[in-house]
Amino acid sequence: MWELTPIGEYFLSRNSTLAGLADFLHSSQQDLDLRSTVGGGYGHYWKRTKQNVFTSIFGAVFTHETFRSGATGPTQQNVEALVGAKYQLFRFTRYILQSQGFVYPVLSDAGRIRATTQTTFTVKLVNNFHSDFSFWDNYDSRPPSERQKERPWHKQQFGVVVLRMRGHSAHCAASDFLEECEA
Repeated sequence: MWELTPIGEYFLSRNSTLAGLADFLHSSQQDLDLRSTVGGGYGHYWKRTKQNVFTSIFGAVFTHETFRSGATGPTQQNVEALVGAKYQLFRFTRYILQSQGFVYPVLSDAGRIRATTQTTFTVKLVNNFHSDFSFWDNYDSRPPSERQKERPWHKQQFGVVVLRMRGHSAHCAASDFLEECEA
């Protein structure tokens, strides 16, 4: 599994933004070759201090999913609503805690809901070195795979960046597991 989520903002005022979001996900547990999500919406900063930032986003996205053979079909396209929030806690000399979550109620497939969360804890070591600990989760109430049709699922992964110095990283192997939730 891998995931990439760039987010861009254009400030309308000090606390209001127009935000753009792209998300690219590959998940062998979902038999998903690639899910491309592109869209945007209105963002608002509810709290902005030297130590805390809390922001939310509301909007819409378009999703194009390509599955492996044997799943529900080779491709699927959906229009989804977007509701998200992000919190950041800064202790600049010691650590940074960042947590974000997005919920995607699927408008073109009533009853289906997708969600993603990510939490990263960054600890300053010495000089420009940092250690990152991340936990992320992807949920789909209607996974496309025939073998997982009866239950919702979510994917949890834990990854560690051992040392990071000005954009260069040394990564440990990420451990991951699949947990199937009872309906």
